[in-house]
Amino acid sequence: LVAFSYAQFYLVFPGVVQMLAQRLPACANELPPLRLAELAVSCARLEVRPAGLLSSFARGLEFRDLGNELFGQVCKSVAMLGLASSPSIQAQLSIECPKRLGGVALTQQVRSDFDPLGSDWWVLDLLDCLGEAAEDARQRYGGKLPEFLDAALRTLAPVLTMLAPGLGAEEAAAACRSLRQLPGSLCLASETGPMWPVHEALALRCLSLAKMDAFPFPQLTSVVFSQLCLYPQLWTSPDETGEEPVNPSWALLRTSWQATSAAWQAAEVPEGDIDTRTRRQIDALSMLLGRPEAESSFQHSEQRTAVSKS
Repeated sequence: LVAFSYAQFYLVFPGVVQMLAQRLPACANELPPLRLAELAVSCARLEVRPAGLLSSFARGLEFRDLGNELFGQVCKSVAMLGLASSPSIQAQLSIECPKRLGGVALTQQVRSDFDPLGSDWWVLDLLDCLGEAAEDARQRYGGKLPEFLDAALRTLAPVLTMLAPGLGAEEAAAACRSLRQLPGSLCLASETGPMWPVHEALALRCLSLAKMDAFPFPQLTSVVFSQLCLYPQLWTSPDETGEEPVNPSWALLRTSWQATSAAWQAAEVPEGDIDTRTRRQIDALSMLLGRPEAESSFQHSEQRTAVSKS
């Protein structure tokens, strides 16, 4: 009952989290596969990762009988927990990803345009998994990618292209972030590459969302930063003349970058705390674009508050 509750509730008192982190490694091996999968999702969300529990996940997680939604959440969670390179998990995902994504492609072909995502939101969790797994491989394994990643991404690409028009602001930002985390060898924006339709579809969606002013500031910052990293051709000069790139194939990506970066420059920085990742992205973007219009007044307000308290 405790393990089930822990797997279902997202908001847990720190004392309870600490107690469970101490006790769960001893009893995790007794959980049935479904409950163990739910527990992995909660541990990732709460950043609870005792070594004994991670070992139980690496050995005991079974993906075959999970529903698609839970499958996507568990994939994302094992990557966040640094387990995507586990031999057992790699072997299972090498089988499950192509099988499940093939089914999504078939259903998307017959689905109406009214709800292009339908029940296939889990695909975005899988994309998060690939991005986090690539990031973990770069940081801990010298860039050696999990075996399933290349094939899964190739199978995922046409599905993402079909789903992109239905993405909301948060989902579009997350998808761009995942592409940014992937190595250039797999996610290169090349007109002849397998990922080119994905880049175009996401660029078009981000363009539409930017024009509608639909991005909250953190998500807008993330999108612009992702585009900055993914498409340096759009903001670097090809030669000393300072002329813009003229490749007509990049017209959509360039228009999207211009719209999102202009929206970011005109955005109001929200009051209150900004997380460390977003703050670092703001600093990086400011070197190229200058700070958002409201950033200076925001900083001055912070400075006046600090002075008044000193």
